[in-house]
Amino acid sequence: AVNSGLAGIFAVAAWRAAVARGTDLSDNSGGLPLRRALGEDTNRRDLVLDFTGMGKSFGDGDLENVCRSLPGQLTTLSLSFEGCHGLTSVAEFGQCLERLGA
Repeated sequence: AVNSGLAGIFAVAAWRAAVARGTDLSDNSGGLPLRRALGEDTNRRDLVLDFTGMGKSFGDGDLENVCRSLPGQLTTLSLSFEGCHGLTSVAEFGQCLERLGA
């Protein structure tokens, strides 16, 4: 649990920079496995991710990565997408939040 918690802390810290660089966040083909690291952070109750001002660098696929990585035991979630012009829809994210509440 300590290792997964530490990996989750690093994942949150690196997420914005990785998105800005266009880094593959999945576990596939040698990508940076931030999605897995955050999802396996089983002790995390609060999550804050700020993508403010990322323009077209943050898009629908990036929001999907966030959605797929959310730990199921979260009680507080704070996300900021102001100025993310590459984001065209949050519909899938709403469905993701419904799954978390189940």
